[in-house]
Amino acid sequence: MDLFAHSHVAQGYARCRPRFHAEVMARIGETLSLQSRVSRALDVGCGTGLSTLPLTCLAHTAIGMDPARHMVAAAESEFGVHYLV
Repeated sequence: MDLFAHSHVAQGYARCRPRFHAEVMARIGETLSLQSRVSRALDVGCGTGLSTLPLTCLAHTAIGMDPARHMVAAAESEFGVHYLV
């Protein structure tokens, strides 16, 4: 049984998950000593894109990939962010 095969589950996940992803991306940037953004970053298993969006502070283009199409459909998008199922 695929728990993420329903749009209402994906929307609930996106709405209720704690939003700490930007802090994690900032720490990653510090750990890697990045002086500027890299060209691209890949978020494998992106779900609803909660980590994909903050990747734009590290990369010009962020790509999120997930096998659950309802999760990807519930993902927020912005300039420089792309999603694949």
